[in-house]
Amino acid sequence: MKQFCRVLFPMCLTFSLLPSFLAQAATPSVIDLLQLPPENRRHALESLSDDQFKKISEVAFNDKQNMRTRWAALITLAEANSEKALPQLIKASEGKEWFMRNASLVALSGSQPQKAQEVARKLLSDKALVVRSAAVDILAQHPSSENRDLLWAELDKAYNFRHEEGLWIRRQIVSLLAAKPLGHERALFSRLLRDRDSKIHASSIRGLEKITGIQLGTKEQAMDKKVALWQDYLKKTQE
Repeated sequence: MKQFCRVLFPMCLTFSLLPSFLAQAATPSVIDLLQLPPENRRHALESLSDDQFKKISEVAFNDKQNMRTRWAALITLAEANSEKALPQLIKASEGKEWFMRNASLVALSGSQPQKAQEVARKLLSDKALVVRSAAVDILAQHPSSENRDLLWAELDKAYNFRHEEGLWIRRQIVSLLAAKPLGHERALFSRLLRDRDSKIHASSIRGLEKITGIQLGTKEQAMDKKVALWQDYLKKTQE
């Protein structure tokens, strides 16, 4: 869970800091529970009372609490009982606050991967860039044909551009797609070599190298030169 927090939302706090966040809404027993070392806390959370669970849930959806407090509370609900927390996680994924939608993805990815995939598909077009980015990472964990098609389609979505310049999420998507490219994607990676965003060219070439099994140019060679070499090769070897 901590790994997901670091990758998807740097502001996520370690669970050892949660007691101070929950102090106003939780009983001492809840605070004591959250102060336990991680491994002991996970075991103790299995017997979390309904009242304690409810108090933590109230904190998560209390708009008078600050963002970090609500984020931490939602993550804790999933760690305590992922099945019981599912309604709260789905509610958060549909909420008005971007950080709650983001937190729901983090929580689901660590507790219910299949449901995380379902929610990530819905949030792939979220209005918040950071939420879309989190959805991309989750879908990339299970690179099915459906997920790959969705990610390819996102590269051309208007909301992933600003003033006709591609946003960094496009580079994130291409990098993930290039990690394990499929043979029939050769034409798709080839097209990206003509993309205005030169920052996606390196990942596009990595994808082509894996598909074709060849390397052109040298590591020290300028990227525009390598792109030219690949474009020439692809033109000569059109399938």
